[in-house]
Amino acid sequence: MSTDFSPVDKSCPNCGGNAAADSRFCRHCGFNFAEPVPPSPAAEPPAGGAANKTRYALLAVGLALTLTLAVGGVFIYKSRRNAASSAAPSQTMGQNAQRLEERIVRGEALTAADLAGLTSYELRVLRNAHFAKYGRSYDRPGLGDYFYTRSWYQPNAAYTDGLLTVTDKANISLILPEENRVKAAEAAAAASAPPPDTSVAGSLFSSGSSLTTDNVQRAVDQILDWTKKGGGVRVLGIQELPQQNQAKADIRFEDFQYNSTDMGTPVSKDKVTPPQPNINSPNYWAEAAAYVNNQVKVTRYSGEGVGILKHYNDGRWVLTSVHFNFVGVNGAVTIQ
Repeated sequence: MSTDFSPVDKSCPNCGGNAAADSRFCRHCGFNFAEPVPPSPAAEPPAGGAANKTRYALLAVGLALTLTLAVGGVFIYKSRRNAASSAAPSQTMGQNAQRLEERIVRGEALTAADLAGLTSYELRVLRNAHFAKYGRSYDRPGLGDYFYTRSWYQPNAAYTDGLLTVTDKANISLILPEENRVKAAEAAAAASAPPPDTSVAGSLFSSGSSLTTDNVQRAVDQILDWTKKGGGVRVLGIQELPQQNQAKADIRFEDFQYNSTDMGTPVSKDKVTPPQPNINSPNYWAEAAAYVNNQVKVTRYSGEGVGILKHYNDGRWVLTSVHFNFVGVNGAVTIQ
C-alpha cells in the first residue's frame, strides 16, 4: 500500500498549520506567505499583583482627596456661619416679622398696616420668603444664613418664579416700595445721627452709671422669662455704641429652653398645643385647623446672643430686645 504525501517544509505563522514548501497561501487559513508575520498581541496585565496594587493606590489617593475637600468645605461653611453670626444686631427678625413670615408661608394676603414698624432687613426677608417657600436657592453668607434656619425651607433645584401665586405677587408688590422707603429713612437717620449724649459723665462704665452687667442681667432675665422653660442665660459684658446712642450686651445662652411655634417663633411659656380634634365634633375642621396651626414645642439653643439697650435723653437706659439664633424677643425694661 502506498500513500502519496505532499512535501511539508513549513508551517503557517498565522495559524500554525502545515504547508508545502512551494505554497503561496495557507490551505487552512488562507494566509499569504508573502506578507510579513503579524505581531503577537500585547499581553494583558495579570489579574492580581502589580495591577491590583496600582488600583488600590489610585483608590487611596481618591479617598484622600475626597476627605480633604470635605474637611475644607466644612471649614469654609463654619467660617461663613461665624461671619454671619457677627452681623450687626439690626439684622434680626422681631416677633411681628416672624408672625408675618408664618402667614406668608401659609399663603395669606398682607395689608399695608401689617408692615408698619418693620425694618428694611425684616421687609427684605419677608419679600424673599415668598420665593424661598417654593425652594429658591440663596447664598451664604447672605439671606441663606437666615432661610436655612427655617424648618419650612427646602431648596428646590426645579424652582421657577412661575410657582408664585396671585397672592404672593400682590404681597411682593406691597412690600417692595415700603422696603425702599424704610431703607432710605434708615440711611438718612444714620447720616444725621446726633452726637453722643454727654449727660452721663464719661464712659458708660464710669462710677455711678446704672448700666452694669448685673443690672442688665436682671433686665435680660425679665424679658426672657416670658418664654423661658429652662437653661441658663449669662450677660458677658456691655459695649458702647455711641453713634447709635445705644449699647450692646453680649449674652451667652447655655441649653436655653423656650416655648416656640413649629417654625421656631418664641411664644409664651404657658402656651400649649390645642387638644387634638375629635372626628365626631361638629366643629372638627375649625378645631383641626387650630391644632395644626398652633403647635407648641420646646426649642433648645446654646450659643451667642445680643441685647440692645437704648439711651434716652433723661438718662434712662432701657433694654428693648434680646436676639439669639435669628430670633428676637422684644420688651421695654428700664435698667434700675
